[in-house]
Amino acid sequence: MKQQYLDKMRTYLEEREFGRSEIEDIIQDYSQMMDDGVTDGKTIEEVIEKLGSPKDAVKALTQEKIIRHDGVINQKQSSHKIVALMPFISTILFFAIGFGFERWHPTWMVFFLIPITGILSSGFRRRRHRHLLTSLSPFLATTAFLLIGFLSGYWHPAWLVFLLIPMLGIIESNFKSCLHKITSLSPFLSVIAFVFLGMAGLWNPGWLVFLSIPMLGLLHSKSLTKIILSELSFLIAIGLYLYIGYQYQMWGLAASAFLIPVIYGILSGEVKISLWKGGWLEKLTLILALIVYIGVGYLTQTTWPWLWVVFLAVPVVAIFKNSPKSTWMVATSPFVALTIFIVVGFLFQAFHIVWLAFFWIPIAGILKK
Repeated sequence: MKQQYLDKMRTYLEEREFGRSEIEDIIQDYSQMMDDGVTDGKTIEEVIEKLGSPKDAVKALTQEKIIRHDGVINQKQSSHKIVALMPFISTILFFAIGFGFERWHPTWMVFFLIPITGILSSGFRRRRHRHLLTSLSPFLATTAFLLIGFLSGYWHPAWLVFLLIPMLGIIESNFKSCLHKITSLSPFLSVIAFVFLGMAGLWNPGWLVFLSIPMLGLLHSKSLTKIILSELSFLIAIGLYLYIGYQYQMWGLAASAFLIPVIYGILSGEVKISLWKGGWLEKLTLILALIVYIGVGYLTQTTWPWLWVVFLAVPVVAIFKNSPKSTWMVATSPFVALTIFIVVGFLFQAFHIVWLAFFWIPIAGILKK
């Protein structure tokens, strides 16, 4: 139904003599609106009803085009000129500042103005400026990372700024509920909190911040009773863990307190265990990752800050198992880049250079077109 709607819209747009690039922009926008609506829990039929028929939508777009025609043409011409001039402006700034103030580094970052100007120009020419910050985030994050690293030497934890990229994507998404956004942001916020707590010498019990992820997820339940009892089971478990751990220094025994929310989840139906139905490879990978994480962590006591990357094997295995082979390179690139960055960065204190591993993400996309 979605494709039929978009095909009809494309036909009507061509009849109204819209330009090819403008048609592609409009089709992409409407496709994204449909996907966002489905993500928010609506059916595709409800989304289409809200958007109106393809003919009515194109009619409204045509009227809008007539009203803004002159202004848009002038704006497009101006923005295209700025984008075309930016490589020369960046080069002039680089040499002027470099020779004038002997600041070749970090002045070279003025060349980031070239893609940034292109993104801003493209965003402001479109009818909606959605995801503009998300598009800019790789350049903003890289600039912040390099400035903090070179000026202060704190490459770690400066690498956390790269988490802005997915976080801004979530913030600019079409989630209508603030709770959905907070829940989606919780893994990244947990990593940030965990790293700063760890730097303060609190790797344990700092890891407890990751419990905020399932605890926020539980708030989406429609049953108030289940929400209260589930959250209470977590709070009791955390309290017992901290009390037994600090009072008796028996952290292994203290960890058994987390059986409380697990048992309650099983009894309430929130947690369902299916050992023999599909996904056995992912489950085996998770079990092995847990063994490696806990075993190596306790044996070395120095690998906790970065050993958590073993859990990235779970989504990677799922990709290899469930995705077409042609998509493996692109789909796994974020996990590969993050693993290289964390492991090499911590082992060799090379955060100032190993951040280049993140370039593998766009490179993989380009190689696979």
